[in-house]
Amino acid sequence: MTDSPFNLDELIHGLPVAVIVVDRDDDYTLRFANAETARLIGYDIEDFLNSKKYAAATAVHPDDLALLERADELQSQSKKTLMIRYRLVAADGSIVPVLDISRPLMDGGGKITSFMTVLVDLREAPELQGPSRILSGQA
Repeated sequence: MTDSPFNLDELIHGLPVAVIVVDRDDDYTLRFANAETARLIGYDIEDFLNSKKYAAATAVHPDDLALLERADELQSQSKKTLMIRYRLVAADGSIVPVLDISRPLMDGGGKITSFMTVLVDLREAPELQGPSRILSGQA
């Protein structure tokens, strides 16, 4: 793979989906976000990284926070990838429906330390929108 014409950093930041890594802490501290994440939510990502100003949960619609907490519980039990549909609130106050595909990341002892997540913007796909809910991976 060393002969690949792609620069990994350019590839990740150029993806047409938001890619994030958040800690499994009370605030879901954002540790990584690609360039698409900023476009998706309209915030300066530097304000989110390492809890400088906001927590990752800041951008989640308040009515959907309990759903994400339930997803966290499910992932801690099964350690499977989950697909979840919910809403974000962008910096301008607009609602952004997303499909969240998350996988837990674990330390050497098997304890979940963080989540690697891909967020797909569903604003241009009304047929994929619907009520906020966990779509897969339920035990």
